[in-house]
Order: sequence, then C-alpha cells, then structure tokens
Amino acid sequence: MLGPIVSCCDGGRFGSFLASLAHGWSIVTAIFGYAAIGLFSSRSLGRTMLGVFAVVQLQRAVFRILTIFFLTREMEHARANSAWWSGRWCASDLGWRAAIMPGRELLCKVIEMSAFAADFVAAHVILCMLWPICFIPFIDRVHMYMLLWTLPKRTEDSAFKSKSGLGGGRPTGRVMTAAHRRTRRRRACSYGLLLGVVFAVTVSVVAAPMIVPLDAVAKKVLKSVPF
Repeated sequence: MLGPIVSCCDGGRFGSFLASLAHGWSIVTAIFGYAAIGLFSSRSLGRTMLGVFAVVQLQRAVFRILTIFFLTREMEHARANSAWWSGRWCASDLGWRAAIMPGRELLCKVIEMSAFAADFVAAHVILCMLWPICFIPFIDRVHMYMLLWTLPKRTEDSAFKSKSGLGGGRPTGRVMTAAHRRTRRRRACSYGLLLGVVFAVTVSVVAAPMIVPLDAVAKKVLKSVPF
C-alpha cells in the first residue's frame, strides 16, 4: 500500500531503494545464520562448517523443489519484478495475471535473495583467500601471461600502436603523463584501502563466532528477558 503512494512522489526510485534494502538485509541474515550455527556448534570450526554445508544443501533441495513444482515460466518482460518492488500492480499491464503474480514473485524473491547472499559471502571469502597472492613479486605479469599468453609490455605496446596509428619497426612504449600517473596511484591506494577494509570485515565476521563467547552473551540476554 505504501509503494504506489511513495512512487508517485520520488519519481519511481522507491522500488530500487526497496530492492537494495532487501538484498542488503539478506546478507545480514546470512551472516547472523552463520553466527547462530557457530553458537550451537560450541565454537567448533569443523562442526560449524559442517552445519553451514548441511544448511546450504538443504536450502538448495527446498529451492529446487519449489522451482520445479510451484514456479511457472518466466515472463519475457520485467513488469512483474518492477510491480513487486514498487507495489504498482494495477499499473503493471499484467491483466488477470496480476492476481497470481504476487505469490510467484514472493517465491522468486526468496530464492533470488538467498542465492544473492550466498554468492556475496562466497565471493568475499574467495577474495580474502586469493588476496595474499597479490604480494608475490611480478605475479601480475604471470597472471597476464596465463590469461593472454603474452607479456604485459607487448600488450600495452600493441594497444598504443593501434590507437596512435603506428605500425612496423620497433614497438614504442606507452607514454603516460604525470596526471595519469597520479590518477593511477590514487586509484591504487583507494582500492587497496577498500580491499583491506573488506578483508578485515570478512575475517572478523568469520572468526567472531569462534572467538567471542556468544553462548555466554546469549545466556545473559535470555536472563534479562522478563518472561
């Protein structure tokens, strides 16, 4: 009921804001789920990982059953998705499908946000595992050679010659101005700082249930509840 009223005032941005908020909340619930598994596993890393794998497999099985038996074929347009986040079902031009599409979109959004949270957490864990490789000297050249089967300098020279119209003779090095160097250095520092923050947050989230005595905290919270 609130969606159509707000959408008329903010130019249609309420749906995008609500979608971002819901996907962010799905990540928070995934982290709290991991912390709860760590709490019930008595802060054992092995049992926590087994619990996470069991929950993921059970969730995949439930979602697969829902997809096979309850989800209809995906529509070619995205009007149902827009109507779900904005709440404007009457103006979505869905016809009689507007009566049944909310239930279908509810299942779709549960599956979609669960998959998004799982991919987000897994991607950041993999990023933190691969980050120490960046400290190996000249690893960028090895990575470039693995991907393109050529050295980085030859790639830069060929790109420079194709842009400048040079051909033949000895390859000319890429000319970089002082402003370009400052921009690259500033970007490297900012993204390096962002990577460090992401690494610290991810490690703290993963290690917190194993270090912090959450069971004692939970007992104190339960004792403070008046019932």
